[in-house]
Amino acid sequence: MKRAFAPALLAACLAFFALCCAALAACTSDAGGEPAGQQAQQQEVRSLPAAAATDAAEDQSEQAGEPRTPATDLLEVILDEAAALERNGFWESAAGMRDRVLADPAFPVLSPQRRYDAQLDQAKLWLALDRGGDATALLSELAWDLAVMPPESARRHALLRARAFRDAGDLATAVSSLDRYVADSGPALATVLVIRAGWQLELGQYEASDASAQQALAYAALPDGERREALLISAEALERLERNAAAIDRLVDLLAGGPPLNDRASALARIGELEAANGNLSGSITAWLQLVEDLPASAPAADALDRLRELDAGIPRIAAGRVLYAADRLDEARAELIDAIVFGTAAEQAEAEFLIARIAQARGELDAAFSGYLAVPGRDSDSPFAAEAVWRAADLYSEEGSPAAAEPLYERVMRDHPDYIWAADAALRWALWRADEIGWEAVLARLVEGESLQSGWTINERQRHLLWQGIASARLDRPADAQALWQRAAELAPGSYYGARAALHLGEPADAFSVRADAEAWLRLIAGPEPAGSPPPAESTRWRAALDLREAGFDARAVAQFAQWRIDAGSNLWTLYRMALHLEAEGEISAALIAAEQLLSVSATPWWQAPAAIARLGFPRPWAELRSTAAAERGVDPDLFAALIRWESRFDPNARGLAGEIGLTQVIPGTSALIAEVLGEEHDHARLARPETAIRYGAWFLGSQLADYDDRAAVALAAYNAGPGSARRWLDTAAGYDDRAGGEAAAASFAPDPFADDAFEAAIDFPTTRAYVRKILEGRAAYAALAAHEAAHTPAGG
Repeated sequence: MKRAFAPALLAACLAFFALCCAALAACTSDAGGEPAGQQAQQQEVRSLPAAAATDAAEDQSEQAGEPRTPATDLLEVILDEAAALERNGFWESAAGMRDRVLADPAFPVLSPQRRYDAQLDQAKLWLALDRGGDATALLSELAWDLAVMPPESARRHALLRARAFRDAGDLATAVSSLDRYVADSGPALATVLVIRAGWQLELGQYEASDASAQQALAYAALPDGERREALLISAEALERLERNAAAIDRLVDLLAGGPPLNDRASALARIGELEAANGNLSGSITAWLQLVEDLPASAPAADALDRLRELDAGIPRIAAGRVLYAADRLDEARAELIDAIVFGTAAEQAEAEFLIARIAQARGELDAAFSGYLAVPGRDSDSPFAAEAVWRAADLYSEEGSPAAAEPLYERVMRDHPDYIWAADAALRWALWRADEIGWEAVLARLVEGESLQSGWTINERQRHLLWQGIASARLDRPADAQALWQRAAELAPGSYYGARAALHLGEPADAFSVRADAEAWLRLIAGPEPAGSPPPAESTRWRAALDLREAGFDARAVAQFAQWRIDAGSNLWTLYRMALHLEAEGEISAALIAAEQLLSVSATPWWQAPAAIARLGFPRPWAELRSTAAAERGVDPDLFAALIRWESRFDPNARGLAGEIGLTQVIPGTSALIAEVLGEEHDHARLARPETAIRYGAWFLGSQLADYDDRAAVALAAYNAGPGSARRWLDTAAGYDDRAGGEAAAASFAPDPFADDAFEAAIDFPTTRAYVRKILEGRAAYAALAAHEAAHTPAGG
């Protein structure tokens, strides 16, 4: 059965709307004393084209001497309520409420700007709700008003109309709408030129496409990503026009800008093809060799390798093996790698052994994988693959249930490769992997020895080892030692995950927000006075461009403007602060959060050492009504849920993931289908781009994991990220760290243990999942600390 979803805000707004409709009916009825002649005039106004209706309504208001009426006042209020519903994620309800206002007899009497804003807001929302036909009809009707429409509204109309016709498949009309924006030279002109260039390319208008791209490239304000996009579009247009030399020039310009790997790989592949078309095989070979050697895992690398083989270009065997392995052409890869072992240098032999072992592991040939990994250091002990190979062999033994075989390999990583990225992890696993067998005295000795070998460990890694030394001491009934070790761990970074765990065991939660100065006083202290004459953020070219794009629903393009704005700000703390405040005030919560994160990163300040007002910018609480209602329905801690959304999507409802994740809570398609079935709803994964759906589904999934794992947040989060099967495996491993009960019994019964969550976190062998759990739980602590701070500093009665 489909669940009803009527949060307090929605219910209140709908009740208010019903009252308003009744009041409007009274205000516009005969009983309200309106002269019959005036009713006839209103009917005539509604039948006129929009521009004529505007003039007639204004004339009518002037003749009456009362431009505002009770009916129009109510419409203004209802439009504000619809906007509030939309901001809070209730899109369907907002659209329905605004629909009624647009159809109301009093609507034409509103001020022209108010009418245009309401109609354009509705068109944008209809596009978001996949009601493209309604949006197109409304925008076409509004075209009558273009001659009298304010420039900002006309620009927005042009972009919305372009989106609507693009979605409808009428690309030619969409391009003509962009032409109107370009003619008006709006703030987002450079970006719109790139969009137009891409659409013209799709239409086969190659000359026009290249011209638009070149025009965009002339603007210094073009964001870096869109500059690369324009160069690629221009190169393709020129290639279609058979101007290969000019196309190569564009691609060389792209490479000179240090593009991301995907763009670089694409450019090198195209240069190779274009040089070949020009008969310049030497140029082709140079480009393709660079692609194969520098970017072996890129999508075009395998095709480039095949072309080089056809040309008998003499590719190094190890380079060919890398490319073929990345392309999953494993038999060919293995043949090349065996030749690399026979004929290559020591470094090439070590890499080849490593990749052959990876192939064996992928095929389930575990004995061959073990021996291959362990052969790597023997080929070249200085190889960058040596530590990785031993680590992978240890992990394989662990996954296969052979901790005794894994243990000496972790010790080997710890001792022989102290600078390896997972050396601290290896030291912890060496100490803990067989805790139930070797006893806690031995575990403690190993933890101390591992810490003594540390080389460049992060604060988190040092805290983690101190935390576990304290746990081992507590297991050995040495409370004073345990307290001292936890105190050291907590003092290193009080607000971090491990600092909070240490504080929890101490029974003394860390004091967050030790900085008592307000935000601006703190900034003056660390960055000096704010530079005089700095333009306010509202006047920023980036902001104005982003606003035009956002108000027309070109959300990804708006986000690119925000990103470039932050890049432009660099390490200027005052600019980042003002930017974050402005973005938050304008409802751009995700962009404000990221600007605040950059501010803290540049100033090397963790959130708990910043003024609370700045930390709050990095831990916002948007869609409060939706989140609190969904969390309450599913038994989820609201702070935990907010922290999960913050980490999953940075509160960007348009966030997308590589596995098809969509929206605020990044639910994958298979999971969303399951949730829809349980809730009795028709499955449409695209609906997760809507905050209301994403929040409901995310709360359901997290709540179900919490219910399955006895409300243990760390386990539920691991299951949310890596799947329930992985979470259960880590629970089984963690059970060995509790010497008070048998492993399987502890895992099955969730026996109370003050260190159970520490054991589970230590057992997680997916680094990304471990970081995921840590960061979300740290975020929950931040939200709780902010709430406590606000409560403590809110005057009584305020």
